[in-house]
Amino acid sequence: MPGLSDLLRKLTGARDTSEAPAPVPAPAPAGPGIAPAFQLPGVNDLSARQAAELLAEHAGSPGLRVLDVRTPPELASGHLVGVENLDCYARNFQQQLAQLPVGPSYVVICASGARSGQACRLMRKLGHVDVYNVTGGMAAWMAQRLPVER
Repeated sequence: MPGLSDLLRKLTGARDTSEAPAPVPAPAPAGPGIAPAFQLPGVNDLSARQAAELLAEHAGSPGLRVLDVRTPPELASGHLVGVENLDCYARNFQQQLAQLPVGPSYVVICASGARSGQACRLMRKLGHVDVYNVTGGMAAWMAQRLPVER
């Protein structure tokens, strides 16, 4: 049975590289009328739909964690089920990222994909290998009418 890392690599087209960041795949469509503004080197992207499928398939798995790097007021407007909030504007944000275990895979989301992309890039520098940015962020998630919690 393929592991979570294998499934993530299959979804994104990324290769298994322990030493170097995976090549950046072409961005997936983020939703109707929503396109990612840019692509960050070393960051693997998932569309909102791909992320939703992955989260549904691995709900409750300790090998997959979901981080929302928006502010608490943004989070209160709606968030993914089971998300962990790490406010990227918090003074200790980098310290919080550094304390995350390296073993699990991470799906990271924000409002548009920009802050989560930067968080993913920082996580890669901290040694995390399976880190995935949701392109288009919550805007793409909502445009696809995917489930949210309030």
